[in-house]
Amino acid sequence: MKWPLYNTRKAMALRWRARRAFRVLTARQLNLSAIQAARVICFVCLRNEALRLPYFLDHHRRLGVDHFIIVDNDSHDGGLDDLPQNADISIFHTTASYRDARFGMDWINALLSRYGVQKWCLTLDVDELLVFDGMERGLHELTQMLDRIRQRAFGALMVELYANAPIDAVEYAPGQDPRTVLNWFDDDPYWQRRKSPMQNLVLQGGPRARVFFAGAIEKSPTLNKTPLIKWKEGDFYVNSTHAALPALLNLAYDGPQTPVAGALLHTKFLPDAPQRAQVEQLRGQHFETPARFDDYYGAVQEAPNLWHPGALPYRTEQDLIKAGLMPAIKWGVI
Repeated sequence: MKWPLYNTRKAMALRWRARRAFRVLTARQLNLSAIQAARVICFVCLRNEALRLPYFLDHHRRLGVDHFIIVDNDSHDGGLDDLPQNADISIFHTTASYRDARFGMDWINALLSRYGVQKWCLTLDVDELLVFDGMERGLHELTQMLDRIRQRAFGALMVELYANAPIDAVEYAPGQDPRTVLNWFDDDPYWQRRKSPMQNLVLQGGPRARVFFAGAIEKSPTLNKTPLIKWKEGDFYVNSTHAALPALLNLAYDGPQTPVAGALLHTKFLPDAPQRAQVEQLRGQHFETPARFDDYYGAVQEAPNLWHPGALPYRTEQDLIKAGLMPAIKWGVI
């Protein structure tokens, strides 16, 4: 099927799914005036993220997120209890199946379509921290530059951070910067290719490929994402934030050397990772065929040390630029 036809048919299906998905979302806290006034809105779907959520919010507030729209997939760990005190947060709740909602993306597409049109929309998981060169300038200045150069999508490589210790031996408290304990990363190998019909990039590698998928690297996680888009009516995420429609959005990122791009620091491997792997293996909500990933879940539950002699220390985002995993943005030229 040629991609323009695929584009149209897929978008029609995603629009229908998003409209249906909105019906299972209950607004627990909706700050419409704050949403309308926002330039940059962060959309996130979560379940039981009390450990990561406080710093996630702090980090992205400092970057310049004006409002957060959270889908709570029936959390019960108390992590959302204090959020109604925050005017910059709206919360939707659902008990529906994460897997049946295409791993939460139908819910996110529904909210993007309703509240994100003509806004700069940052769509993240709670274990992701956006960084980019010159990040002290913030998201408002970044999006102003993107508007100026007419680039409405901003891509990023997901960089896995880990400690030099067994996963469950790390000490971490809610609100702490995870980079103080997860302070190593892999600079290679990474490999990439484009897929038809959407021309989306598939970039793989890093420590999960090295440790957990060494015998089947084709099954290792896709690491490129397009987390920041100036949303238009008819836009949809197709596969998490790895691929979007219209397909031209996928061409905005061509790997770490893309002139204007960033990185997502992945904080998955905090000390709760082995326990979460056990829970998610039992729930079966995270893969199309969960049983195929039993070996992966089992390996994470063993809490290995992901460090190796080729690991590089992470101190600031400049380390990613030196390692070739993120570009130095030419702010004064572009």
